[in-house]
Amino acid sequence: MVDKIDSVSKKVDENDKYVADLEQALTVVGIGRYNLKYCMNMTLFLNAAIIEPLGYSYILPAARCDLDMSDTQRGFIASVPYIGIVLTSFFWGYLVDTRGRKPILIISSVIAGILSILAGFMPELISFTACKFLVSLWYLLLSHLIALGMMTNFCLFVRQVEC
Repeated sequence: MVDKIDSVSKKVDENDKYVADLEQALTVVGIGRYNLKYCMNMTLFLNAAIIEPLGYSYILPAARCDLDMSDTQRGFIASVPYIGIVLTSFFWGYLVDTRGRKPILIISSVIAGILSILAGFMPELISFTACKFLVSLWYLLLSHLIALGMMTNFCLFVRQVEC
């Protein structure tokens, strides 16, 4: 059970039988439409974070012939998203912890979406790689981890192992 809460009102201390932690509240309330819509929205962020680096597997075979790329260049382009993740993971972790998950998720997703659309119009390999690198700085690790964290907030502790 939760310890007594320090507050201006004495009603909180007098009504100990109404005090519940998050686990008990979720058990009583259950899962409803809000939880399902919330998890479906977070699933969209997860899908976008998964599809972004997988898109390279469709682009690179065609780019080999069209852009006359070597295997080294194709390998570098395929590793660009993961380079961005490694470089910015601590920075995004700090921002998420200090500024909150939701605003960071929204801002980064909008910026990454704009940069991803912009990358589709890049005429040469260097500008395309630079745009995709910027997308990876803004989006991949961030949206994946935040969406997973936000989805598990609505899972009971007993079920979080399954989520």
